[in-house]
Amino acid sequence: MEPWLLAHGHQLSRTAYFLPESSYPQPDDLGLLIILGGPMSVYDHRDYPWMAQEFEFIRRCLKAQIPILGICLGAQILAHLLGGTVKPNREKEIGWFPVTWAQPLPVWLAGEKMPKDPVFFHWHGDTFTLPPQAQRLASSQVTPEQGFLWGDRVVALQFHGEIDAAALDQFLVSGSAELSPAPYIQTAEKMKELTSLARQTAPFMELLLTYLESLAHR
Repeated sequence: MEPWLLAHGHQLSRTAYFLPESSYPQPDDLGLLIILGGPMSVYDHRDYPWMAQEFEFIRRCLKAQIPILGICLGAQILAHLLGGTVKPNREKEIGWFPVTWAQPLPVWLAGEKMPKDPVFFHWHGDTFTLPPQAQRLASSQVTPEQGFLWGDRVVALQFHGEIDAAALDQFLVSGSAELSPAPYIQTAEKMKELTSLARQTAPFMELLLTYLESLAHR
């Protein structure tokens, strides 16, 4: 995502919520908020006190109608704050697995660039229920809720459309302890072998970022 955003002339800032010295920006100073993933769960907030501050900041951004993209844990946080339920999935889903788009898709995701039968990267053990008034975006065989739209300014993705080879290496280093044999957990070798699939799903992220960029100007 960073190369696309920089190429389109946007300024980026990062907030590491878990660092005590981190300061949150003002929602009105943001054109777009992107909430990324992490190894913790939404219901681990008692073990990670900073999560309460993060939740409050995101609530403020929702109230201010800032365009928001949540990925993996970010999607689960949005589901939680918007009235859905986050819970352990029946299987961990780690690796490259197919996703099925819900129908109908919003107009801004239509067109020839949209991958028809995408295989996205996944690394999650939790799932969520759809918040009230949310529209399902996608599902997979083991995870019925792979993404949702809430209103026209909030997009939540359980899968990782932003992955590339460098990011995959980071996942494998930090999460190697989770790679126990299971039906929906691929080996590190298999995941690396399939990294080229990221090029097939890049058009989806371009459509998504283009749409969110258009909202930032309204």
